[in-house]
Amino acid sequence: MVISVIGASHVFVPTDLAYLCLTPEALNEFNDRLIPVIAHDRAGFGSALLSVGLLVLMLALWGIREGERWVWWTFTIGAIPAFGAGIITHFFINYTDFIHLLPAYFTLLLYVTGVIANAPFLLKNSGSIKKPGGARNWTSPGFQYIDHSLTANSSPV
Repeated sequence: MVISVIGASHVFVPTDLAYLCLTPEALNEFNDRLIPVIAHDRAGFGSALLSVGLLVLMLALWGIREGERWVWWTFTIGAIPAFGAGIITHFFINYTDFIHLLPAYFTLLLYVTGVIANAPFLLKNSGSIKKPGGARNWTSPGFQYIDHSLTANSSPV
């Protein structure tokens, strides 16, 4: 969200300008469309991060159940492209200012800590109890699984 706000308003943070060795005025003088396209990219990137953050939040709120290995693997593998692109790209272009990358490093540390802390619970072998026919018997915050299937000896609810 912060990146979207910066992209739509200030466009640059101080470390950006130090890296570029240019002022916004000099960039604008070079090409008056450059700053708007950078703002557009920042706003889009910030919105994409917000969307992914909401997806991770929803999975964390409603997917974390004992033995749900797929949730752990989704968190673990799903983070590799995001953090890889977000951090490694800075090294490819030699934009390695520690203060600029500190939010990404901090977020990565929190994320890895969460994945490690959840591993014993999510990777437990017991898993959820499976009902005949493959349906699972489980509940999670705000949602309860109800089996509405009919058998030969049952009537509709």
